[in-house]
Order: sequence, then structure tokens, then C-alpha cells
Amino acid sequence: MRYGHLAKVAITLAGLALLAGCDDGPEGQSGDGQASERSPLDVSAYRGDKVCDLLPKEKLSAAGFTDPGEPLTFMGGIDGCEWREDGILALSLVDESLESADVASDSKYRSSESGTLGGYPSVTAWFPNTETCNVYVEAGPKAYLELQVRDFGTGEKQCDLGEDLLGAAVEQLKAG
Repeated sequence: MRYGHLAKVAITLAGLALLAGCDDGPEGQSGDGQASERSPLDVSAYRGDKVCDLLPKEKLSAAGFTDPGEPLTFMGGIDGCEWREDGILALSLVDESLESADVASDSKYRSSESGTLGGYPSVTAWFPNTETCNVYVEAGPKAYLELQVRDFGTGEKQCDLGEDLLGAAVEQLKAG
């Protein structure tokens, strides 16, 4: 009986080892937990007043934004674009790494969740005191995109809209 128990344990361990060897881990990670290399997104064509072109028009229209975005330069010389209709969308192209921006740090003013959009690291942060959602996605080692969604009166569902729009921007950038 003892040998039967040991055989079952050995078979179970062998099966787990095979599963672990086959697992690629979460998107963007290899089985050993290390981040895999991904090509930086080429955002060079979207500098200055071209930032507005990052969000696909059909996605904006489906979200109720039919007017063109207004190119802006945000504080610190950051290229951006803003849409104002039933709510406000503010898109920024920031020349800093997502990691160095420390957007995932815990704060008493927000709740945040890390994930991926289109295979690129992202952070979604909900600010309950202002009912604003910010979605950040890494565009490369020295750039990230930030989309602020506010004034929709839909609570945290604003984050779903932000993730959908910024995910579409990533897919557009990946397609070239």
C-alpha cells in the first residue's frame, strides 16, 4: 500500500512538472517568470498635434465622441489630445518609462490594478474622490500612453472605456 501511495505522488509530481514546463506564464512572461522581450511601439508618427490620431475614430464614435480631438500640450511639455462631449477624454504621450513614472504605487487616493493591453504592461487607476479613471500602457523603454476618462457619471465603468480605447490604440500601433 505504501508503494501505491508513493507511485501516485510520483505520477502527480511528474504531471505537475510537465505542466510547469509547458506554461508560458502570463502574457509577456516566460515560464520562469521573466519578462519576455517585446518590440517597443513606434509612437514617433504621433508626436505634437498627431497624438489625437492614436485613438481610432470608429472606437471614439462608438463611445459617443464624434468631434475631433483638440491637440494640447500638457504641463511639462507633454504632447496630448482632449475630447469633450458627454465626458472628457485626455490622452497623453509621455517620454518616460512606465516603471519610472511609478503609476502603480499604492495610494490612499486611488485603487490601481496592473495588467496588459495588447501584450504591453498597463496600469488602470480609479480615483473615487474625483470619479476619474486613468489607464496607462507602456509604449517602450522610454515612453508610455496615458488616457484619463472622467465626468461620465458611470463610476468605475469609465475604466472599461479607457482600457478599450487605449487597447485599440496599442493594436493600431502594433499594426504600424
